[in-house]
Amino acid sequence: MATINGVGALSANGHAPVPANGSARPRPSVPTDPPQSVIIVGAGPVGLLVALRMAMLHVPVTILEMDAALNTSPRAAYYSRPAVVELKKAGVMDECREEGLTVGNVRWQTLDGRTITGLPSRDLPGDDRAVCVDQHRLGLIICRHLKEYGDKVKLLWNHKVVALSQDENSASVEVETPAGKKTFSASWVVGADGAGSSVRKLLGLPFEGHTWEEMVVATNVVFPFEKYGMWDSNFIVDPVHWALICRIAKGGVWRCSYGEVPGLTREEYIARQPMKYDAMFPKDAPRPLQYDMQMISPYKLHQRCAPTFRVGRVTLAGDAAHVCNPFGGLGLVGGLCDAGALSDCLEGILTGQASPSILDDYSRIRKQVWHDIINPTSSRNKVRLHTEDPEKAGETDPVLKEMKEAMAGDESTQQAYLDGGLKALMGIQFDFTTLWDKVKTD
Repeated sequence: MATINGVGALSANGHAPVPANGSARPRPSVPTDPPQSVIIVGAGPVGLLVALRMAMLHVPVTILEMDAALNTSPRAAYYSRPAVVELKKAGVMDECREEGLTVGNVRWQTLDGRTITGLPSRDLPGDDRAVCVDQHRLGLIICRHLKEYGDKVKLLWNHKVVALSQDENSASVEVETPAGKKTFSASWVVGADGAGSSVRKLLGLPFEGHTWEEMVVATNVVFPFEKYGMWDSNFIVDPVHWALICRIAKGGVWRCSYGEVPGLTREEYIARQPMKYDAMFPKDAPRPLQYDMQMISPYKLHQRCAPTFRVGRVTLAGDAAHVCNPFGGLGLVGGLCDAGALSDCLEGILTGQASPSILDDYSRIRKQVWHDIINPTSSRNKVRLHTEDPEKAGETDPVLKEMKEAMAGDESTQQAYLDGGLKALMGIQFDFTTLWDKVKTD
């Protein structure tokens, strides 16, 4: 079977795929006796998406965010088809396309701009092509939708969770606020508060895995890369200046994320940025380079996962549950698939179509997705950029070699490879509504 990034679809255990069009289902009403409610810790896209899905059921939602506003640092911006499915189900996909970019082609190249191999753009049924919209802007889009539900949704800034308790009927969090400590209770609590998750720590769960030695510096920059033949996404294979340069927003905004040596201060990384740009930007662009760098953020890379994503009435999603390096665009895509999966599970519970035991399935399946697909794929994506010889990578790296051979074939060979890759990628996704009847009673 053709694969994407060398990983096959998650199908051996009989897991069902999501509906092909990712369309929203008619939603039954949620019983109001006893009252049902959900607390979301963290106002990133993952937490906000769960909140929106709950609001669509008219379930009261309280979102607790420790920061004073949405994070605006350069982070995820690329959403492939698994995430597109979830954004469609939440009714926000049209705005993502309006405010972002529809993208498709991707290549691996040498530092001097020669193409090693690549995948062309392709039309997908129902316009399921990947979309680029900055993570911060995605958060704003979801927040606009949340406002439509009025008092059903409360988004509280500067609310830091410091304690957690639960019993068989509810869960409570104690929160530090500018006005002092407060306690919030709900039927269910979702920890979507990032890699440093307070919820995960309060549950006493370790974050198993490792931190890469190398650093990454993410930047947003306005520069006419397309003028020099750059594709939508461009992976630079090089032992020193390995990087990803990709189009992320209208107005000529590109993301340039590049590897860096460890052990420097933020100021030292920022001081090295002009040198890195000069090495990575197209060689035929006039020097000195003229560009508008809008954001810069050095950070460490991690491959980590919690041992479980559920403890009683508390669940984890997104970076609070698992993290990976950003090379390959599987971090937030996996997180948004968590959000959709958890929302399906909570919907089944809240509407009486599934028992709470479905959350054990959520934990097991989503953790398996991370271990079987997200972690190994993202790890290989990163490592090949700085360990493969760029002059030989198309022959020595198994994934790039398979891709190169397929793209050199006839149209049917190319299409078979692309179809196989899409099927493998969709292994990140899972439709938990297929389990509702199976776990309706404990």
